[in-house]
Amino acid sequence: MKQNFKLHFNPQITVDLQKTVDYYQRKTGNHQLGKRFVKTAKKELKQLKTTALHYQIRYKTIRFLPISDFPFVAHYSIDEKNKIVHIEALFHTAQENENIFN
Repeated sequence: MKQNFKLHFNPQITVDLQKTVDYYQRKTGNHQLGKRFVKTAKKELKQLKTTALHYQIRYKTIRFLPISDFPFVAHYSIDEKNKIVHIEALFHTAQENENIFN
């Protein structure tokens, strides 16, 4: 039986998305890759409504959702009692993470 969760987004996600778009624009000189990233990320985050339990817990209560074709993961937790997925942040998987968003 599929579970249907509500999604709750940390407001920082919007900032993370915009910083990623800006980063890709600086690196490529256009918005296309950034737009593709946002479209992919939004699509995959929406799928957490039914797939949130498919991803293993990586530390404490936090799970990772890899963003297809991009070196990013979404960190989220699940409130099973209230059927809510709390999407906390998007992170670049490279060690130079702090340089990505500067």
